[in-house]
Amino acid sequence: MVRHKLVKERVNKLAKELKLFTTDDIYMRINNYPNNKGILYADRRRVSKNKLTAFLRMDKEIGVNTPFRRNNSDTRTIWEWIGEEE
Repeated sequence: MVRHKLVKERVNKLAKELKLFTTDDIYMRINNYPNNKGILYADRRRVSKNKLTAFLRMDKEIGVNTPFRRNNSDTRTIWEWIGEEE
């Protein structure tokens, strides 16, 4: 399976669990994900915040809740799972 499909599936799975999250929250969860044996190894592949934000924007089941502003300079986006529950 192509890597971007795996990342997209993992992002969707984590978004369903979190329901309401920031980019930093999902970034920490996705990059500290263990392998199939439950081992968190040092030379694992990581997803950058820019690529992760692109995945979140592409997904139709994830939407922007409200942008959060602090001191009019730092903007953090709060994402929300809007997909259907199974």
